[in-house]
Amino acid sequence: MCGRYADFKASDELAALFAVDPAWISESAAAHRPNWNVAPTRDVRVVVSGPADDPGAVSGSSSPAPMYVRRLNTARWGLVPAWSADLSIGARMINARAETVATKRSFKAAANKRRCIIPADAYYEWQRREGGKVPFAIAPAGAAVFAFAGLYEFWSPRGGGPAIATCTIITTAAAGDLARIHDRRPVMLAGGDYGRWLDPTRAFLDVEPLLHTPQPPVRSWRVSPLVGNVRNNGPELLRPDPPLARDH
Repeated sequence: MCGRYADFKASDELAALFAVDPAWISESAAAHRPNWNVAPTRDVRVVVSGPADDPGAVSGSSSPAPMYVRRLNTARWGLVPAWSADLSIGARMINARAETVATKRSFKAAANKRRCIIPADAYYEWQRREGGKVPFAIAPAGAAVFAFAGLYEFWSPRGGGPAIATCTIITTAAAGDLARIHDRRPVMLAGGDYGRWLDPTRAFLDVEPLLHTPQPPVRSWRVSPLVGNVRNNGPELLRPDPPLARDH
């Protein structure tokens, strides 16, 4: 699974990396502060595609031929289905398995119409070892940033009020050295696949193969146990932990 990651690039830099026109950076995304320890239920940045006349980037505009634009928005990490009674389910919905995302009631509607990309500079995973769990940082080895395949949804409070955007990261089986740390990993999209994945006019069956593309090159190294506490936040969390800095 992926339950903690780092997201510290400036929004204008992310916009350039994901071909988002600066005009389509939301106020909340523009106000994003660097975060080296992103935790579930926090607001995170997401790249979405939607009609230009739809501030929420929800697919299904009434226009017969909407112009779709790519946006940098924010969403609460932990997908909350529209039918949920409250937000609490989101803490358990931070990941969606690639193998079942199209059939699970909680995810299948979003898989067809509301796909997103969740940028990450690195993510953290805990390896089980005798004596306890050891945290590792994992970062791209040949790209400026990870592009995690994700889904987003909108949840409206029963008593009224603005809809809340929520999201989840899709995971798949890890391979190679990465599998020695954990058996699951986020689905990492290649740059040439961004448009296809985000296109809300494409059915899930058309983009499903992207969830099974080869694992891209990554770097991994042991980090301090301090990352296990969400109150700790700073670039020092990504520094190699000296005792086992050469693990990978």
